[in-house]
Parts: sequence; C-alpha cells; structure tokens
Amino acid sequence: MGRIEIPVDSITSSLLKTSPLRAIDVGARKGLRPHWIPYLDLMKIDAIEPDGEECARQEKSTPENVHWHPVALGKVSGPATLHVLATKTGSSIYAPSRSLSEWLPRPKSYWRVDEERTINCLSLPDFLAEQDLSAPELLKLDVQGAELDILQSLEATEWDSLLSAEVEVEFIDIYEDQPLFGEIDNLMNANGFRLYHINQMQNLIGLARNNAHYLQTFFNRIPRSQSQVTPQFAADAVYLRDFRDPILRENAATFVKFILLLSMYGFHEFAIWFMHRTKDECPLNDNDWNALLEEAVAFARPPLPYERNDMIGKMVRFALKFCRIPV
Repeated sequence: MGRIEIPVDSITSSLLKTSPLRAIDVGARKGLRPHWIPYLDLMKIDAIEPDGEECARQEKSTPENVHWHPVALGKVSGPATLHVLATKTGSSIYAPSRSLSEWLPRPKSYWRVDEERTINCLSLPDFLAEQDLSAPELLKLDVQGAELDILQSLEATEWDSLLSAEVEVEFIDIYEDQPLFGEIDNLMNANGFRLYHINQMQNLIGLARNNAHYLQTFFNRIPRSQSQVTPQFAADAVYLRDFRDPILRENAATFVKFILLLSMYGFHEFAIWFMHRTKDECPLNDNDWNALLEEAVAFARPPLPYERNDMIGKMVRFALKFCRIPV
C-alpha cells in the first residue's frame, strides 16, 4: 500500500503542514502499520521498540518524519523484567501462559523463554517529557499483554490530546496474569473513547506447521474465507473518540485529523456522514468543508467491479451469481 498523493494546496495538507497528526507507535518491531503508510506525509511519528538493533535497522528505511526510540514503556518508570522469548516478537514483561501454550499450535520453541532481562521502563508521560514531545493524537500499542499498563500511565493531558488508539487486546490469557480486553475497554470508555472496530488476528488453532490445517483438510477452505468463524483469542481494537464529543469540532485542525483517522481505518462512509451531520457546527468555512469532502471521498479506494452502484456493478453481480460465485 503506497502513499496517497495529496496536493500541497489541499485543505488537508494546508492545515496539517504546521500541525501534522502526532502518532506514537509502541511496539514497532515489525515496522509501521500498513494503513498508516498512505498518510505518512501528514503525520509525525515516534516509533518505540526496546531492541536497539531493530530500531537502527528500521530507521535506515523510514522517512525523516519518523523517529525511532530504543526504549521500553510501562505503567511506571523504573526497572522491570523482560521475558525474552525465542521468537523475539513474543517477548513481554509478562511470562507466557504455560497452560495455554500447551494448547496452541505454535511450536514449543516459540514460547521458550531464552532470557529474563532487567530493563528500565518509562511511563508514557515521562517518555514525552524526556524527549520534549507533545502528547500523541494517535497511539498504537502492541506490547504483548502490557497494553493496559501503558494506558494506565496516561495523565489528563495525554487523554485530552488523544483522538484514536489502536490496541492489541487478548480475550484469553496468552501471558500469565495479563489484563484482558474487558479491562482495556472499560478504561477507554471511561475516558471518552468508543470501540469502532475489532480486527481479528491470525487463526491460533490448527497444527504447529499449519494454523489452517483443519480448515483446509476437512472443509477445503482457505484461511479467512467468508464462512470461516473462529474464536477470538487476540485482536487489534480500534478506538476513536466518541463522535459526539465537542472537542472534535473545537478547531479546524482537530476536525480534519478526525476525518483523516476515520479514513485511515477504513470508515469512509462514516466520515462522510459525520461531516454532513456536523456541518452547522463545523469549524471550516463552506469552501474548505466542500474541499475536505472531496478529499475524504478520494481517500477511499475505488470500488471493485462487483461493488459498483451502477449498471456495470449489476451486470458483474449477475454474472457472478449465474456462475454461483459468492461475493
């Protein structure tokens, strides 16, 4: 997914040129989120990954508005024990659940703790102060069970600035004594955020060599086929500020950033509805509102042939139905 070509004279570019969307990516070992890439030119990103070598490697291939920090975040600043797994992406301040690891199909080596290392953690407010950074408007957390710890470190200043959070959540204890989705959801709701979408992560059942073994062997289906339903073990939860919150209409930059975030996470129709629903209270003048509307439409990918709401779409859907191909 490449970057979106946004004209420099567009309302989005003009408003965010001096006030880009401030994002912090905590647990960035795998690189930036693919759905952020098209909007990079409108963002200022600070990526956090405790592994210094990985930070150095990633920094070589990222643009100037992305800065990497080899630090670890936690609920409070101070020492913590990091359980370093054989598969580094699974490392956490929480030990892997022994009872669950016996059930899941990943190789036993995945859950093996190679080292218990003492590290120094910073709370998010202390990290911001140390780096002289403003509070983020977009926060992504993927820290293997410690997401709630970091959220609990946020102070009023950070909550007031935040517009969206993308949080990895678990519905079963993959790590010992880790907080689960319900606790995270309660905290987000208490601070004025609503769950907009759950993006289920990969299937965790099957065999070690093939997570989709039973689906393919017994049902002749590929993973993520339309008829596939699997239990939720873990997911990426997308939170945005409650759309009724007047803070979203306080100034033009915040309004535009909220539309940008809705587009980034695929809520294109909702973005258009929100713009029309709040037009009388919108901080943009009519010309800028109309320009933003055009840009919000342009942010969405073009419809696939069978998705089109015209004669071509009807013909394609008829042909697919005739051939008994589900869409």
